[in-house]
Amino acid sequence: GEPFGPFELRKLLGRGGMAEAFIASHRGEDDRFILKRVRPEHARSREYERRFLLEAQVAARAQHPNLARFREFGRVGDCFYLTMDQIRGWSLHRFQPLIFDQGLIPPLEVSVHLSIGILAGLSALHRLTDEAGHVRPMVHRDVNPKNIIVATDGEAGL
Repeated sequence: GEPFGPFELRKLLGRGGMAEAFIASHRGEDDRFILKRVRPEHARSREYERRFLLEAQVAARAQHPNLARFREFGRVGDCFYLTMDQIRGWSLHRFQPLIFDQGLIPPLEVSVHLSIGILAGLSALHRLTDEAGHVRPMVHRDVNPKNIIVATDGEAGL
């Protein structure tokens, strides 16, 4: 794994325009979680810093069974990061070949159950409030099969 401050970045999960996400742990420990950090080439950008700070504030307020639980926000050198629980399961993206290539369509009850979980998580984001109790909804701008996790208990989350 790649060292990053007190963390070990064990596996790259994905890169976006602003940030990259890893399965990580504290060095010398087995507890794994997701670490998202501003991409190193953007670490000194005030605009990316502002946007990432806003995302961390939203993540800290977003508490719902269908959302990954926020852990911490911090900085290593010039690079901001946030951590959240790793949901044990599989991304919805991994099921696409079974559905589209092999024609294994899930039963309607399964599709409805997963959809309800996804929508419940999104609804929680849309009902977020700030510290004063004012509604400050957040719109998830990257809902896609890679960002939807079907947990080992059959629940779907973001």
